[in-house]
Amino acid sequence: MAPPLTAAKAKTAALADVAKQAMGAILGQAFQWDGRLQSRNANAPNIFSGAGVPSATTIPGRARVGDGYWDVSTPALWLCTVAGAPGSWLNVSSSIVASLQITPGDPGLDTTVAGSLNLGSTNATSVNIDPPTTIDNALAANSIQVVAGDPGIDTTAAGVLAFGSTNATQIDIDPDLQFSAHLISNAGGTPGTSNLGANITSATFTGNDTRGKIVVVAAIGGLAANTRIATCTWASSFGAITPFPLLVDQTSGAGLAVLNFYSGAESATTFDLFCDQALVLGTYTLRYINIG
Repeated sequence: MAPPLTAAKAKTAALADVAKQAMGAILGQAFQWDGRLQSRNANAPNIFSGAGVPSATTIPGRARVGDGYWDVSTPALWLCTVAGAPGSWLNVSSSIVASLQITPGDPGLDTTVAGSLNLGSTNATSVNIDPPTTIDNALAANSIQVVAGDPGIDTTAAGVLAFGSTNATQIDIDPDLQFSAHLISNAGGTPGTSNLGANITSATFTGNDTRGKIVVVAAIGGLAANTRIATCTWASSFGAITPFPLLVDQTSGAGLAVLNFYSGAESATTFDLFCDQALVLGTYTLRYINIG
């Protein structure tokens, strides 16, 4: 009576059966196990065996697509997916691949025809990438996480790192945001004005929806205190957010007092400009900072 198999040998024997079934399906024919996984048909794909993952050491010569390799140390069955020395190999010991390694310089992961290559499209909650990763084209992802303390998201060479440059309508940031350099607003578009008050010749913006100045020209007769000077319209709507601009008088001129300008009737698109003192003949300049 044969002695009972140890747990390790039993696992090896079970996986050998899996290997025979898998390789039989791959080759379209049966083959025998003689400790080296030799194919019966010389014209069929090669079946190699060795200790360790497929490598230049364990794979003799150049591997062809469809070649098989049996790692007796794990044990595990591998299938050659890209020809080469040693080529690229896929662990097919089970339906779950514990590790997928691609030889440097190989084409990498790709689709057989033009289309999307999806990672974690069904069950995966995240795709973790440890080394620095270079992306040559557009990246579409539900979530990208960067390990704390790592260099983070950067460009491969000096240049602009653009977020939401094509389709994004906004970028949401939940935690506190710290800047190590200047905060610069390059928003396009200049706000406009309408509904000018009595004796207000013009109210003109210079800047964008974030920062700039407003120049108000009052004619003879002026404007009473707390009367709408103009309705100001932002170049772009702030959507669901209502911004409240910070207005600071910068007027400097003979006979003109420094006044207190303020906003009212604020919305996502407009606000009304007021002053708590009467305007007289002259030109008034005020600066604004606006954060939604």
